[in-house]
Amino acid sequence: MKLFFIVDDSIQANPYTDESELICWHYDHVSGKTVKGVCFLTGLYYGDGTSVHAGIELVTKPIKTVNNKGKQVRKASKSKNTLFREIVGHGFNNLDFKY
Repeated sequence: MKLFFIVDDSIQANPYTDESELICWHYDHVSGKTVKGVCFLTGLYYGDGTSVHAGIELVTKPIKTVNNKGKQVRKASKSKNTLFREIVGHGFNNLDFKY
């Protein structure tokens, strides 16, 4: 029996909502442009036809900075890579799968 731990990032677009540290601009690889919305990372444990939700992290951007064009932008305090590693680490410590 093969067991899988799948991680993915998604964006739920909220174009008409006021910007905040949770609802802000993220690059969407599907559309090839930035969209305003909520970005979240998920972990899924899958094996033998059964899937179990194993983790979720919301991407927040609490740090306000100015980019090189003089426009105010938001930055995350943790990168997506770090958040993915936390999800995988949590799964690795609590679930039975091989890396």
